[in-house]
Amino acid sequence: MVADYANISLFEAERLPIDIYLRLTRDAFIDKMNKTESGIEYLEKCWIYEQKKPDRESLRKNFKKE
Repeated sequence: MVADYANISLFEAERLPIDIYLRLTRDAFIDKMNKTESGIEYLEKCWIYEQKKPDRESLRKNFKKE
């Protein structure tokens, strides 16, 4: 997946420093998920679960309080 995403050979991918390899793995996964509708939904849910502060505006809108 990393070799295809970065357009490099498998041997070059094996020789990458671990931090660059892990970053490319993450980016390749995100790129692959963005190509399908269910993947986009999954990424949106991941982003929501990662948030630490509540979205107060959306909460007010959903629960109809001002």
